[in-house]
Amino acid sequence: MPPQSANTDWATSRWWVGRELDRGRFAEEPISRNQLIALWVRATAEPKPNVKHLAEDLAAWMGTLGSAEWVAQRFSSEASRRLRLGTNEVLGGVEVWDLVSAVAVEYGDTLARCSAGVVADIRLERPGGLPARIAQVLRKYEDGPPRTAARHAMVNSEACGTVVESRNHADRFIDNPNRCRSAIVAASMRSYNGKLTEYRERIDDASDEEVSDSIAAAIERLTELYGEADVSDRLPTEHEISYVEDKLDRFLTEACSSRFRSDLPLLEGSTLYTTADVRGEAWRRARRNLLRLHMDSVELDEKTLTEVYGSNFARARQDLQRALIRENARKSASELDTAHLELGYRSTETKTLFTQARSYLAQTPIESDNAWGWKCDGRVICWERAIALEILADAGSLAGYGASALEQALRERYDQVCPSDTLAPTRTASIALALQLTRGALASVIHDDDVFGNDGVDLVGSRKPGQTWAGKTADVLSALRGHRVAWDRLTGKAV
Repeated sequence: MPPQSANTDWATSRWWVGRELDRGRFAEEPISRNQLIALWVRATAEPKPNVKHLAEDLAAWMGTLGSAEWVAQRFSSEASRRLRLGTNEVLGGVEVWDLVSAVAVEYGDTLARCSAGVVADIRLERPGGLPARIAQVLRKYEDGPPRTAARHAMVNSEACGTVVESRNHADRFIDNPNRCRSAIVAASMRSYNGKLTEYRERIDDASDEEVSDSIAAAIERLTELYGEADVSDRLPTEHEISYVEDKLDRFLTEACSSRFRSDLPLLEGSTLYTTADVRGEAWRRARRNLLRLHMDSVELDEKTLTEVYGSNFARARQDLQRALIRENARKSASELDTAHLELGYRSTETKTLFTQARSYLAQTPIESDNAWGWKCDGRVICWERAIALEILADAGSLAGYGASALEQALRERYDQVCPSDTLAPTRTASIALALQLTRGALASVIHDDDVFGNDGVDLVGSRKPGQTWAGKTADVLSALRGHRVAWDRLTGKAV
């Protein structure tokens, strides 16, 4: 679908106020970025791409534009921040949201229409004569990867506009988006072709000849029209696999020769998983990620190997520890060392999560890196982080706190000591920051699949009268995601 310049005369000040967010709920002046986008894609003029695709691409473009220095200079630093951080956070300030809307008017809407519109072109190249079950599988390759490739090309390729390089680049593209259209479609087609190639290589042995020939014909046509399939969207060669495995094995031999000389249990009293299992799982994950980097032409130097293996090792150990704790939670208490059962089975994983959250917070230098630019006058640790670390160290008492009780406990603690080493400038802000640090650290180490209604781990809590476990779990997941967004905004890590 060629990008259409939409009439946006309707996007006047406070345009979102009174529009329906969902059944029976209407927008007010305070709103979140994602709510604004949802209302925008409904209101923007036809013809337009699929609304879901348009919303996803507009969200991606607003985040990208929010990271561009020239956007902040033109529209305001706060508008730029709201484009990319705390995207589900409901905030006031009509003037700022008007500026955010202006970014959509001048740039976001057209960019999103352009990248989302490639899906219509991709569908014209769908292989024909396929059984319904095969066609259904291939349809999932027609929207996500091509749209991602289109956005990537528009940002990084001169032929596709390098649209956020500067205001001049963006304005030149907006003036005539069709000038770059063929190059953008070609980039999305190469991505789609890569997915078709990957699929054919994966199913070729089990597929009938007619299916294989139809997909092969589509691949050949796409290659002839648009060039070779994207390297990142193909299967690795045997040479690439051997190269990556050799680099990883050599790195582990040289850098890790003194580590893990013995095979120790991850949890005392249990041999279900040991450090050898962690090493094996970390190797598998690191191999997969390094292979993808190598296929993307990233140099596998010592720094890259160290970072990739280190992060995969930490995640593998964490995941296997959690799996072990869940397994052991089903067994009799007499089978485990009592040191691991101070909180009882329903709190064993809770204690582990609090320990991980405390470690995570201990490594987060909020004193020198926070969203407000607050400084701590050279102190290594501020009162807010110290009290949050203290609370996380006492998982047994905190596990029983509701949100209001935790906040009250922080108020009482503040009033008892009247701290002079706070990072935030006021009592209210200090208490709020300590609460954010506690919740954010926990939310950052808890995965969505750690939330159970009744599976040996009590992370969901009690239900309200008439509430289902599914409903309660959904509320908890929503709260966790909100705390993660707040953490990203606080530490400036959101993109």
